[in-house]
Amino acid sequence: MASIKARKGNPFERLVAYNLRLLNFDVDRIDDNTKGIDIIAKNPLVTYVIECKFHKRFSWNEIKKIFEKTKKETELKFGNSFFIIPIFVFKSNQQPILVAFEYEDDSNMYVCTFQAFFGLSKDWQIKKIPKGYKVWKNK
Repeated sequence: MASIKARKGNPFERLVAYNLRLLNFDVDRIDDNTKGIDIIAKNPLVTYVIECKFHKRFSWNEIKKIFEKTKKETELKFGNSFFIIPIFVFKSNQQPILVAFEYEDDSNMYVCTFQAFFGLSKDWQIKKIPKGYKVWKNK
């Protein structure tokens, strides 16, 4: 039987990537096993460097620690650019998908729903991946 991590982590990354594709992002998975970065989502205006986690529960300190690690890895791998933004997308059991981020001119971390972060209506729902759909398409 698959571990809890395998049952939650990878399927959650795929779900986030699928929904970002629906929002017209070009989504790629980081294959080099970089700690702190799972997905890169690009559109003509911005690139999001994303760490995804699905856990039973999160403390504020855990969220902050994971976000800071993603931010640090983004700066190391991509440099410090206004158009490359690190975010931490996470979910706890029975809770909505949330996004941790910070504004360029502010070093405080903020958390909001996936819908609010991407400017979607409150009634917009996360879409399930259709059976047989390949999220990670071969290039």
